[in-house]
Amino acid sequence: MAMGPLGDLGPVTVTYNNVDLGSYFETVRFRFSETSADVKEALHGQAAVDAVLTGHGPVEVDVPFTRQTYANLMKVLPGGSNSGGESGNIKVKNRTVGTTMYANSYELILKRVVAGVADTLQQYWLHFPKAFPVPHFDVPFDNGTQRAFLVTFKAFPDATSKLSWHIGDIA
Repeated sequence: MAMGPLGDLGPVTVTYNNVDLGSYFETVRFRFSETSADVKEALHGQAAVDAVLTGHGPVEVDVPFTRQTYANLMKVLPGGSNSGGESGNIKVKNRTVGTTMYANSYELILKRVVAGVADTLQQYWLHFPKAFPVPHFDVPFDNGTQRAFLVTFKAFPDATSKLSWHIGDIA
């Protein structure tokens, strides 16, 4: 039986701006949907007689990072800096107000893992040419829950190619 281009099961590696972002916990989730508006006519009441496509909804990828290095954690924190390398010193300042996400976006790539390593065949990679990390941290501190740092990558259509996402190499 044929397998889909992204595989049927299994984890992925997460690469952002050409950097492998390391470990995550549980599920990396990709969301994409088309949107539409119903067309109604008085004789049919509230029942739609047609629908018109209005574009696609948000394109997003959720990654629950865990066991992150200081340097990698800083890469997904808008306004973050890492002055201490791997010894620490992550700083986040609220100086991102008014910053455009698109202009500060980079390519996000999800590579399926096969036999314990990232697939090297680009035809199986899920690409988001312009993506921006938005942290949604809700980090537990107890002795039974693994800490994870949820980051949602918000993808935008590339100004040149017009692609929000694609599978494989489009060159």
